[in-house]
Amino acid sequence: MLSFFKKKKIVPHIRLTGVIGNAGRFKQGIDFAGQEELIKKAFSIKKSLAVAISINSPGGSPVQSHLIYDFIRAQAKKNKKKGNCFRRRCCCFRRLLDCMCWR
Repeated sequence: MLSFFKKKKIVPHIRLTGVIGNAGRFKQGIDFAGQEELIKKAFSIKKSLAVAISINSPGGSPVQSHLIYDFIRAQAKKNKKKGNCFRRRCCCFRRLLDCMCWR
C-alpha cells in the first residue's frame, strides 16, 4: 500500500522551561495560568496517541507545580492519552512534575 494512504501519527510536545512559579516582574517562570491553554491544546489533538512533556527547571513553587501536575493528569484522563516526560535538571519541587511520567 502506498505511504500517503497511511494515517500519520502526531505527538504534541509541551516544553516547560524556567523557574516554577512567578519569577519576578518579567514573568519568565512556569505558572499554571500561562500553561493551561497550551496543555489543553496539546491534549485535545485527536490524531495523537500521547503527549511529550519536557521539563527543564531548577525548582520553585510546590503549589504551582502541583496545580500543573493535577491539570495534566486530568487532561490525560479526560482525553484518554498518555504523557511521556523528559527531564534535564533535578530539584525537590520539580519532582512532583516528574511524577507525570506515568506508565
